[in-house]
Amino acid sequence: MHANPVVRATTQALTLRMAAARGSGVLSVRADPVPLLAHVPFPMESDHAELHLVRSNPIARRVDGPGVIVVSGPDGHVLRDRYGLPDQVPT
Repeated sequence: MHANPVVRATTQALTLRMAAARGSGVLSVRADPVPLLAHVPFPMESDHAELHLVRSNPIARRVDGPGVIVVSGPDGHVLRDRYGLPDQVPT
């Protein structure tokens, strides 16, 4: 879901706390011809994640650039009433 920026109230500290509470996500790095992705557990260390990959994982050989960890929050249906705007559709 893409939250409307008008109602988004997420700070970096809140995002890091949520990631630490979940403790796992999907790591993505650029590769040719397609991005590489892997589900990874990670303990948070203040403002960054420490993670471990086995040598046989193709991502472990591509650590020469930046990566992104996608952390999903609790799943559920979001009602349009959450936004407080009458012209929003349910998600």
